[in-house]
Amino acid sequence: MSAQERTEISLSPYTTTRAAGIPFEGIPVSIGMRAEYIKMVPYAQENVEDEFDCLPVASSWEDVRKDLLLNVGLIADIDETNCGSNVTELFHPRASLVYFPFLVMESYTQKGFNRYVVDGVSGRVLDHVTDIKTEGDFEYPDSPSIEFGALTVEHHRCSNCGVDLPAAQSYIYVCHNCHELVVLGDHGQVSKELQAATGLEDARNRMFPFWSLKLPPDGAEQLRRMFGGIHSSQHLIIPAFRTQNFDAVYRLAKRMSAAVPRLEFEPIEKLDQRFLPVSVSFDEALVMTEVIIFRQGYAQARASRPEHHPFTPQEIRLIYVPFHPEHYFYVDSVMNTITFEKSLAP
Repeated sequence: MSAQERTEISLSPYTTTRAAGIPFEGIPVSIGMRAEYIKMVPYAQENVEDEFDCLPVASSWEDVRKDLLLNVGLIADIDETNCGSNVTELFHPRASLVYFPFLVMESYTQKGFNRYVVDGVSGRVLDHVTDIKTEGDFEYPDSPSIEFGALTVEHHRCSNCGVDLPAAQSYIYVCHNCHELVVLGDHGQVSKELQAATGLEDARNRMFPFWSLKLPPDGAEQLRRMFGGIHSSQHLIIPAFRTQNFDAVYRLAKRMSAAVPRLEFEPIEKLDQRFLPVSVSFDEALVMTEVIIFRQGYAQARASRPEHHPFTPQEIRLIYVPFHPEHYFYVDSVMNTITFEKSLAP
């Protein structure tokens, strides 16, 4: 390297385009949607290697959220189909602060200034900057107040008697010692009574979990009319087992919501191998409910965009319904009318 050429290399997690008195033109405003998995560790000063810089946070979550809602709303305008305009909606966004690595390589030569910004994970060159602003061309943003969380260890035990819970991963457990319902997380709204639908005894039966959300007094009639076949139902029933097919969840939720008034339930005191684990939390089920309501409302009012209102159930409980396999489907063992694809089952 000649005396006239100097190269600086720093690894800087992106939080702003300006930091430490140096304008970092070339660092992208977003890491976008990435196809690969990124290994991350909790942020702490001891996890930052020597001579690496962590740039200060320049945007608050509220500011980012406003930009996100605006950008998501514009996605629908990108590609309109022959059947009408697209609708894109964001439900209950949550934010996590991620310090992402970028390699910033700068050289000062007689030919001028060069900066190369490289993705620290994939190694791709993201930008080449040949001119930067001087310090007087921009304002230094104030870093918003950010409170970092902390990792804690929670004992996998019954909150009532302290006995270890089963090792199977689930959001709901019934303690084998005191028979109390244990709901992981802060879910005081969930009823402590666990119920199962009574049906035909079949050795092939599997007990599938569902979240039962009682319709609030305000808007209940509107929701029943919206879903058509649930005129006599007071509940929306959302699958509590995970599947990646939203259309299947949408159809099954409508069928179960219409059928639940004709089911008889009895309390459950213990869970055995027939009962599937609850892999969808109540918070996720609540978001899914709002998505289903929004989609159903849009299907019935294509001329106008339906308003998105938060859904607050009057009562929340977990129920189990028996299903048995028949060919390519699971069929309920109570009425033999509710079906869903066998491939959707865990």
